[in-house]
Amino acid sequence: MTMDFLIKLNDQLYGCPAGVLVAILAIAAGYLLRGLSFVNNQYIPLIVVCLCTAGFMMAAPTRSADMALRIYLARNFMIGFIIGFAAWQFHAQILKRLVDPKLLKTKTEPTQEKTE
Repeated sequence: MTMDFLIKLNDQLYGCPAGVLVAILAIAAGYLLRGLSFVNNQYIPLIVVCLCTAGFMMAAPTRSADMALRIYLARNFMIGFIIGFAAWQFHAQILKRLVDPKLLKTKTEPTQEKTE
């Protein structure tokens, strides 16, 4: 990797909308949570959806003067929730099959042998 490549990648990230960046960060956070032994895997999708919802509400564009605050907050909450759900499904349907077996060498359950 050269520095020019990293600079171009950085410029592309600056041009991404907030929803895309929040989804990428949520998927990365899900992988980080998976590495923690005290976090149960069944709670990771819920945490990812909540992170996306809160992250988009903080990163959303400013509201126009004629938009009511309750509509702005409800709109951003719903968009963040949908982005979180989409990020979770993207991981479950696509990334899990492509990345997980190669990157995260998952432990397989040992087979139980019958002893007679």
